[in-house]
Amino acid sequence: MKPVQAVTIDGEIITIKSIHPVADLFPYLDGDEYSDLVASIREHGQHTAVVVHDGVLLDGRNRLRACVDAGVKPLAAEYTGDDTDSYALSVNIDRRHLSKGQRAMIAAKACSVSEQTLREMSAHSGVSATRLGEASTVLKHAPELVESVISGAQSLDDAYGEARQRKQAQQTSEDEAKR
Repeated sequence: MKPVQAVTIDGEIITIKSIHPVADLFPYLDGDEYSDLVASIREHGQHTAVVVHDGVLLDGRNRLRACVDAGVKPLAAEYTGDDTDSYALSVNIDRRHLSKGQRAMIAAKACSVSEQTLREMSAHSGVSATRLGEASTVLKHAPELVESVISGAQSLDDAYGEARQRKQAQQTSEDEAKR
């Protein structure tokens, strides 16, 4: 997305200043998926509005970008709720074709940019607390694997196995240092 984008809501021009950090955790569409979205919007129009709150884009990064590329004025709506973190997570996680591991990693990472606990995030995302715990272990002990899980290049199970080995090795080292 271009750094500054404007949309119209109820006749008022709203400048999008940033993308909500939870919404920004999700991978962008690319390749055929993105080309198909652009073609669909060009041919049939945009069916679902992008959602903005105080100049922050909560939902619709791909639609907004596709509208621009298709030469279609984007439809937009203002979010009126009081929990932008949960909203950005729930609408994006439900719509996407993500594996359970990708969902868990995104939800665990969302905890780090929001004020929510893993338990709250589990309730909002529909991801089990166990899978969120595994994803949190990867975040803490193998952070370089996070993006490969989110992109789908690596399974959460494989990344968790690596992170768990590192965690055990760290605990062993700490125990030996205490002796």
